[in-house]
Order: sequence, then structure tokens, then C-alpha cells
Amino acid sequence: MYCGECGTKNEKDAKFCENCGAALEQEEEKKEGKREKKPAAKARKPISKSKKILIGVICAVVVLLIVGFLVLKNSVSPNAVANAYFKAFADQDLDTMYQYSDLDDSEFTTKDRFIEYYSNDDQASLAKSIKNFNITDVEYSKNSLTAEVDISYTTSRGSKRMTLELHKTTDKKYLVFDEWKVVLPEEDFTEDFTLYVPEGSEVNFGGVTLDESYLDETSDGYDSYVIPALFNMDYEVTVTLPVGFEITETVSADNYNNPTWIDFDEDSLSDEDFNTIKKQIKADMNLLYSSAIGQQDWSSISDNFGKDASDLEDAYDDLKDDVSGGYFSSALSSFEATDIRSIDSIYFEDGIMEVDFTVDYKYTPVDGDEKTNYDFVWFYYEIDGDQLKLVDAYSLPSYF
Repeated sequence: MYCGECGTKNEKDAKFCENCGAALEQEEEKKEGKREKKPAAKARKPISKSKKILIGVICAVVVLLIVGFLVLKNSVSPNAVANAYFKAFADQDLDTMYQYSDLDDSEFTTKDRFIEYYSNDDQASLAKSIKNFNITDVEYSKNSLTAEVDISYTTSRGSKRMTLELHKTTDKKYLVFDEWKVVLPEEDFTEDFTLYVPEGSEVNFGGVTLDESYLDETSDGYDSYVIPALFNMDYEVTVTLPVGFEITETVSADNYNNPTWIDFDEDSLSDEDFNTIKKQIKADMNLLYSSAIGQQDWSSISDNFGKDASDLEDAYDDLKDDVSGGYFSSALSSFEATDIRSIDSIYFEDGIMEVDFTVDYKYTPVDGDEKTNYDFVWFYYEIDGDQLKLVDAYSLPSYF
């Protein structure tokens, strides 16, 4: 023990310093007193049961959020979308199919037309035959904007494969996930379907009147209409010429039949239109012959025909010579087209309607009795407003 006064080392049990005599016991008690003043360590309180529950709940919520995020992300992936789309087709759940389709809503791609196409006999039969299916592969494009999903499926006729193409849209699912839509297969859908009709016609395609927004160009006597997109199925098409002739045809719209021409022919005209053309032919033919027999100048009758009728004028001048008599023919005192026995063909070319017909007629030579005959004739008409105007004639009867 060291003396607090002089620092001398003393025996452990000494009460006084052997050098200076200072009391050592007092110093020890002072130190002891000092030690007693040190604060005792505080004991830790245990975590309460409510806090443990709260921590557990927070951890569980975090786990659920992570799991939910992954589940939602997977549910909107190309794989999941293709799976849901094909399953909806197999189940003929057409509302769900439509929701997954990358389809712009237009007059020809409405939901009603979508349902009409995928519920037709062929599509419904295929859907009914599907027994099972499986996604076999998913391949993304380099820019990750498209994906191709391979599907294997079995039907009553065996195993088959198909590939669905999907596009990434600019929209988001659940605010954060990419949205994928199915592109309709090429065999189900046609883009830029083009229809050619005689110039100036009114066109009703599948219940939709094609206005100028569908008109692409006019060339060689035809108007071309372009429908941006439509389903590959049959459409009823009604075309009405300015002169009022109307034809209704069934058009099978698909890539094979793109483009399609609508022409008037002898099989497509209504009885009313047929009779109108016959009446026009008879009137024009009788005017030509009566004028020719009377040796009238072309200028006196030209207003009854088309504006560009130079070819018809030449045919008329030849007819004047024929009916006035010649080496192979007698002069006529009368001629009448009595009946248009048949219209053999009607078609348009460069804006001109050609009518091939068989005419029954009677005639009276100047020096003979009335006779009858028939012949094959070609008339060429232009459309002038709502009228047909004759511009040329070929093979007019000339031997009498």
C-alpha cells in the first residue's frame, strides 16, 4: 500500500506510514467511498408482445407485396397473355379474346365484327376440336417491342402448332407493367383491302357506305377504295352506277382476293336494269337506222349521243351507204329493232360500258317485202351524269 502523503510503499496491513506516520486507513476508506459512488449498469427491458406482432405484420406485408408484384408481372407477360387468348378461343369466350387483341376500332374492326368472324362455322368448329394446348416457347425481338409465342395443341385430328405474335403497347397494366396485345393471325385478317368499281359508283361494303375517306384514286374508268383492315370473311357488296344500275355481289375478303374488281355483267343485272338497257339499245339503234335511211347529216342527230362519239360518226356514215343500197345490199325503206333477244355480256373498260347483244329486227327493202332477221352487235356507252350515251357501234346489220 502506498502512502497518500509521501508516496512511500508500506506493508499491506499497515495503518500508518512508516516514513511520515500518516494514517493509511483513512485513505483506503476514501477510495472505498469513491468506488461506492459509481452508478450501477441499467437493466434492458424486454420487447413487448404488441411490438413483436407489429414487426411480424410489417414483414408479412413486405413479403406479400413482393410476391404480389411478381404474380402480377407474370400475369401480364406475353406468355400469360397468349395463354389467356388461346384458352378464350378454345372456350369461345369471344369477349375475352377481343380484350387481348391488338385491334384498332374502325367501321370494319368493331367488336361485333370480331365476334361475327370468330363465331362463324369454321372458327367455332376449330375451337370445339381443341382438346389441350401448351405454351412451348417465347421469343422476344431485339428491341423487346414484339414477342412470338409458340403454342402446341391437340385436336381430334392430331397435334398442331401455331405462333402468336404480340406487340407491346404504350399503355401500362396496373400502372407499372408493360401491356401486351395479340396481333391477329394473317389468315384471319387483311390489311389495305382494295376494291375497284366503275368510276362514279356508290359503294356499300358489308353495310358500310364507302365515302371519300376510303377512296384512293381514279384511273382507267375505275375508282379504287382501300379499307385499312378487315376480317377475312364474306361481305355483301352493293355497287350503284350513276345511271342507277345496281349490282349486289358476295365478296370473299382475304389476301388471296386482294384486290377485287366489281364489274357489271349480264348475270348480275336485275330484271329492271336489264329492261332499261334493252330499251336504250332499241331506241339508239332505231334512231341510227331511221336517220341513215333518211340520209340525215350526223350533225342533225349528234346531240342524242356521247360527247366523244367520233367513232360512232364513222360507223353512221358507213351505215348511210349500206342502207342506200350497194353491191351486196338492197336499199331500205324501213328498219326496226323489234327485240333485244339477249344481252350476252356487259363490262367496263376505260370508263366505257361495252354491251354485246343479239338483236331481232325487221326491215323492208325499197323494192321488196318486209323481212326479219337477227344479228350480233356491240354498243359502247359512256356515262353522262345519270344517262347512258352511245359513243360507238360495231357490227351493225348491213346486208339486206
